[in-house]
Amino acid sequence: MKIIILIPIYNDWQSATKLLENINNEVSGIDHSFSIILVNDASTEQFTENFSNLSNLNSIQVINLKNNVGHTRCIATGLKHINENQQFDYIIPMDGDGEDRPEEIKLFVENFNYHPNKTIVGERVKRSENILFKICYFFS
Repeated sequence: MKIIILIPIYNDWQSATKLLENINNEVSGIDHSFSIILVNDASTEQFTENFSNLSNLNSIQVINLKNNVGHTRCIATGLKHINENQQFDYIIPMDGDGEDRPEEIKLFVENFNYHPNKTIVGERVKRSENILFKICYFFS
């Protein structure tokens, strides 16, 4: 089974790098092919690709967008790219900021096995934003 993990990124390359390391560790021992597609949402921070020591991942591709389009359009752009250019069985979208836990990948794969050819949806039970973030979000 070919599984692509789609991750939109805007400037938080340090978190993304840590996320890739965690994903690499979590997919170890799972007998499927995992690839990563990072959609760079026109980040202003420089990023030097250093994907060594991620031996459990078949490939890591970075798609660089010219303009910042936001999280949702980033995912849509990545999905369009995957649909037109990649062979896959399933796609797992994940946030690059650490809100989505790589530990959940195993649960998704189990569901893929029990419910082939079905869409599997994950839902966050509780978000972890602090009170300042919530106030700023409310007034934006």
